[in-house]
This record gives sequence, C-alpha cells and structure tokens, in this order.
Amino acid sequence: SSQKASMGVAELEGTLSEQNTRLQEYYTQIQELNNTITSLKCELASMQGLEVELKRANEEKNQLKVEIEECRSSLERMEKEEKESLHQHHEEAINQWKKKCQDLQSEKETLSRQLESQLHSSQKASMDVAELEG
Repeated sequence: SSQKASMGVAELEGTLSEQNTRLQEYYTQIQELNNTITSLKCELASMQGLEVELKRANEEKNQLKVEIEECRSSLERMEKEEKESLHQHHEEAINQWKKKCQDLQSEKETLSRQLESQLHSSQKASMDVAELEG
C-alpha cells in the first residue's frame, strides 16, 4: 500500500513536472509575444509619425500648388497689363509723331508761301529796277 502511494506520488510529481515544463514554455511564448507586441507598437507609432509627416507634406504641397497658381495668374495679369501699357505708350508716341509731322507740314507750307511771296516781291523789285534803268 505504501508502495502504491509512493508510485502515486511519483506519478503526481511526473505530471507536475510536465505541467511545470509546459507552463515555462507558455511563459516563454508569452514573453516572445509581449516583445512582438512592443515591437509592433513601436512600428505603429513610427508609422503614425510618418503618416503625420506625410499629411503635413501633402498640405505643404497643396499650399505650394495654390501659391504657384496665384503666381501664374499674377504673372499673366502683369503681362497683359504690360502689353496694354506698351500698346498705349506706342499709340501715344505714334500720335505725337503724327502731330509733329502735321506741325512740320504746316510750317513747310507757311515757309513755302513766305518764300514764294518774297520771291514774287523780289521779282517785282527787279522788274521795277529794270523799268527805272530802262
């Protein structure tokens, strides 16, 4: 009977030893899983940080697009205004030249009449002198 009891105790010790070994294996697996979870949490935090940076970069890119479009519109408007201003300046210059040409033409006609009048007077004087001499 004591032999049976000692065999029972031995079996019980063997079962406890197996269960202890299994528990240690489970504990090791749990530690490995905890390490994996910690590592994944770090990766997730890093990815979330990258996502924030990506969003910020995207917002910056969109802002730059807006600024570029504003610059393009402003440049087109300035080019249009410059062309209009240049056209107006050319028209003013052309009109000034036309007026100068008209003034010169009038002055030429006045001078021609004066010259013709002087020539006529001079011819008449020459004729009068010839008559007096004759």
